[in-house]
Amino acid sequence: MTYTEAVKHLEQARFSPIYLLTGEEPFFIQQILSGFREKVLEEASRDFNYDHFQGESLDPHQVLMTAKTFPLFSMRRLVIIQNADLIKDERETLLGYLESPCDTTVLVFVAAKPDMRKKLFTALKKKGTAIHCALSRNRLYRGGLLRKESGGESPFRRRQHGT
Repeated sequence: MTYTEAVKHLEQARFSPIYLLTGEEPFFIQQILSGFREKVLEEASRDFNYDHFQGESLDPHQVLMTAKTFPLFSMRRLVIIQNADLIKDERETLLGYLESPCDTTVLVFVAAKPDMRKKLFTALKKKGTAIHCALSRNRLYRGGLLRKESGGESPFRRRQHGT
């Protein structure tokens, strides 16, 4: 799935339990992650249901415990693993979760250049939804996709009624 398709996917608010977000375009990756935070989580309960981990210091058991925890005052929990390509130990621990993910959790693995030969990334691509953010800026300017994003406003902002 491309950046454009991912934006449409998030707008529809039908979420897969697992995502693999790849690419070396940090602007688009941050936009997609903002979209996940804004669309998956209800604003009032965001602090209770959002967890963020770094791959280089990841404890897979803690991730599993968090991902299996039911959301509090919300329909879903969001767990983001940044730098997933730097996960060193116990990757196999996460493979079991990928076979049977929790329906109330959206788990997003973010990796700039994942090694698709590794079991974890092969399983993520097979079991999850892959989003690749590597479109060139020239192509996006010509396509008009950077309309509001270039001004810093997220394309996923909820519209306020009456304003």
